[in-house]
Amino acid sequence: MRAQQLLKAVHGEFALEADIGDIAYTLQVGREAMEERLAFLAGSMEDLRFTLEQFVSDQQRSLQDGLFRGTVMGGAQVEVQAEIDRNIEAWVRDEQFRPVAELWVQGAALDWERLYVDMKPRRISLPGYPFAKERYFIRDQVRRTPIVNKETSAVTMKSTMAQPSTGKGRRAEMLGLQAVQCLELDVKEQISGILHLPVERLNLSTNLADFGFDSISLSQLAARLSGLLGIDLSPSVFFGHSTIEKLLHYMSQEFRDVIADFYRETPAAEGVQPLPTRLRTTAVNTDAKGLPRASLSSSEEHPEPVAIIGISGRFPGASDIEEMWSVLAGGRIEVSEIPDDRFDWRSYYSDSGSAAGSMDSKWLGSLPGVREFDPLFFDIAPKDAETMDPRQRLLLQEAWKA
Repeated sequence: MRAQQLLKAVHGEFALEADIGDIAYTLQVGREAMEERLAFLAGSMEDLRFTLEQFVSDQQRSLQDGLFRGTVMGGAQVEVQAEIDRNIEAWVRDEQFRPVAELWVQGAALDWERLYVDMKPRRISLPGYPFAKERYFIRDQVRRTPIVNKETSAVTMKSTMAQPSTGKGRRAEMLGLQAVQCLELDVKEQISGILHLPVERLNLSTNLADFGFDSISLSQLAARLSGLLGIDLSPSVFFGHSTIEKLLHYMSQEFRDVIADFYRETPAAEGVQPLPTRLRTTAVNTDAKGLPRASLSSSEEHPEPVAIIGISGRFPGASDIEEMWSVLAGGRIEVSEIPDDRFDWRSYYSDSGSAAGSMDSKWLGSLPGVREFDPLFFDIAPKDAETMDPRQRLLLQEAWKA
């Protein structure tokens, strides 16, 4: 969220009712932490307005006056995260929040809930993040174009001397590049093909998980790079080398000879004479129309295993997810007085709930069939089943259904 937006909000009618604690809490837990980070300490709405005005009017000078700003690329350094994990309890106890702000802008991950021990503020509505507007289009299907035989002339190159071949991975656009630079181009192309991200968006120091990789897509990347370079690259490598930069360094060291040969560049040879000759080739008839056919990607030709994920659940007034959908679609409220088969709430109910052993609520969202359980089906002795937590029995049943 931009500082100007928040500054505008705290100067309007919103500022008359807003609480500084609610604003801080919402910014901490209600927003996804991004690469560009800003943090400062404020004890009142006046402090908040003054500091924001200072930052907006003169960003460089204000950084010397209690504001902390940082750019996080690829997550926090290990020592930064270790420091906040080691000291957070003491800092919160002593209300020393300055080091928390300093380390957070350096990329440290923080459970903000730990800052609120006695009372938790509430989330409120704040100006949203101005997302960049980008357009994405589905590629057109390619058309099948008939191939016709036609006599064409071509020029072949015959050398007067034997020349060493160029590495099969070096393309024309890689002319003059070092092997690791060629590898970077291919790694980015493979990532772009898997995640459908523009190559220019792939920052070398950004964590692979931040691009959208998961265990399946990382396995695809490992398979593609292994097939391209003729190496054996395990998906586990990405956990120890979690950015493109670290991955390139690892591969250039671990597979040095293979990569050097794959991207080998041969200097221009002398004594090459172009000799015209005629040969029979195939030409594409660009005027012919064919049937549309979607191009097959490597993943379609060699499909990856598909994970089949089951789902099951039990909810108040619904014994499965289908019944739960009916509850939602019908707008029904399934909270009612505690049923008699649970316990007699009248024996414990009190309007104030202040007396020992009393309660001031008689309402319950009751799960159906909580007493139904077949212990022998799960190879559990009946006596053991009687002492089990009811939630354990429910978990076993719903897991089996899923």
